[in-house]
Amino acid sequence: MILDYKTGPAKASEWLSERPDAPQLPLYAILAETQTLAGVAFAHVRAGKDLGLTGLATSADVGIKVGRNAPQNLEQQVEEWRQVLTRLAEDFGDGDVRVRPKQYPTTCEFCGQRGLCRVNGAALEDDETEGASVSEVEGG
Repeated sequence: MILDYKTGPAKASEWLSERPDAPQLPLYAILAETQTLAGVAFAHVRAGKDLGLTGLATSADVGIKVGRNAPQNLEQQVEEWRQVLTRLAEDFGDGDVRVRPKQYPTTCEFCGQRGLCRVNGAALEDDETEGASVSEVEGG
C-alpha cells in the first residue's frame, strides 16, 4: 500500500484528470509492482476529524474509504496514470509551453502575469462549448 500522510484536506479525486492536481501518489503507484499493490491513499492524521484513509484500493478489506465515483479497478487506474503522467512529462521535456489554464477563468483570476499572458479569454470560453483550436486559444 502507498500512503501519503496529510494533516490538511486532500482528495483522491485530485488524481483523476488529464492534468492531476496531486500527482505524487499516482507517480509512486506507476513505479510500484501493480500485482502486489493493495491501495493508494491519503492517510488523514488531522486530530479530531478526517482520521482515516481515503483513496483507491483493490478491495474493501484494505480499509481505504473509496469515493462513489472512484475507479473500480486499481490496476487499470495505475495504467491510466502511467499514460497521463508520461504524456505530461513528454510535453514538458519537449518544451510544450501552450497556455492552457486548467480552470478558466478561475485559474487566471489572481494571476500576476496578465500583461504578458497569451490567453485569449473569448477563445477559451468558445473552447469549452465548441472545441476551439489551440492556436485560437493562444491568439495565433
